[in-house]
Amino acid sequence: MKTDIWENFNKELNIEAKRVVDILVAMYKNKKKVNKQFGELLLSIMKEEYKNFSIEIELKVIHLIPDDLTYDSTGKYPLKTRIEDKKDHIIKYCKYAKKVEGKDLKKISKTIATEIIDHCNNYPKHNESINKLICKYIKNKCEHYDSVDLSAIMLFIQEDIEKYGYIVKKINPLVLQKV
Repeated sequence: MKTDIWENFNKELNIEAKRVVDILVAMYKNKKKVNKQFGELLLSIMKEEYKNFSIEIELKVIHLIPDDLTYDSTGKYPLKTRIEDKKDHIIKYCKYAKKVEGKDLKKISKTIATEIIDHCNNYPKHNESINKLICKYIKNKCEHYDSVDLSAIMLFIQEDIEKYGYIVKKINPLVLQKV
């Protein structure tokens, strides 16, 4: 019986990619620090016979990583959650926005936190969500803002609210409790 080399070889690459993903996930679960860029890490895991196809396997690996995870672009760990990845990108953006645009989103978050606390104290039966309140109060603090700026405020504001002695009990509608 005739064998299709291309089809069978791709099956082998898929098996190797799945094996690599299983190792990456195990490393992630064990919180193993790798301090290697993703491609370098994959090469160190791959079987020798597949290293000439490392790019092909890397593409397959990226598609096989579980949905809630992604590769760690910092190289510190093999994988991280998508939420951690988004936080990393937002923090990088905040540094950029402060340096290039003069927009200090951490400082803006602190100011908005005090305004939201005052709002909740002055209108205890309000029905606004944290998102609506952030959008309301950012308007007079930034000449231009977009979803990344709003996400940054969302990232920082809980810590700011807690520094003022409150905890967030519910976000829609926003309910704060004095601690």
